[in-house]
Amino acid sequence: ALQKFQPTIRVGLGGQNRDGSWKGDLELFNKFWSEGAPSHLSKLETLLGGKAGFTSTGQTVGELYLWAMLHQMKLVKSDVFAATPNLEAFYITLEQDSRVKK
Repeated sequence: ALQKFQPTIRVGLGGQNRDGSWKGDLELFNKFWSEGAPSHLSKLETLLGGKAGFTSTGQTVGELYLWAMLHQMKLVKSDVFAATPNLEAFYITLEQDSRVKK
């Protein structure tokens, strides 16, 4: 979704991507950050159910991949976890892991 709705230095809002698809306009960009992203993050918050991770270890390849996607979102919108405290705790735990910092 970030590829479709987030402007980049190569393709601005409303521009055409290399694959021929079109990047969303400002209206879709705002809708993504006000409706789409919060909806998906809320679902992840529910899946966590107050636990520290999505699996027993909280450190699977899938969780690291998810962390990387969340990290990209946080770089774009610093308060992205405002409504999802458990997801933010999950993010911070992996962010502070020395193996992730490498």
